[in-house]
Amino acid sequence: MIDIDQRSLSAIECGINFPTKHFMKIAKTFNVELKDLFDFDHLDVSDSDMRIQSKNFIDKLSQHDLNIIYKLLKAMSV
Repeated sequence: MIDIDQRSLSAIECGINFPTKHFMKIAKTFNVELKDLFDFDHLDVSDSDMRIQSKNFIDKLSQHDLNIIYKLLKAMSV
């Protein structure tokens, strides 16, 4: 979705590169602020609140985005 090759992605994951331009593409792709990629406040949310908030987010998604989220969740639950 952000047009990045496997080698570049691996370098990011391993901490070899810190490519701001790719982070900007990721934020734009997911329609979030760049700072949100590094905000870990969600870790302080209870499981029940997280489920409620997630449902609220999902209810606001377009059909296209809902399909993407569904595929991600399905892949993660295997």
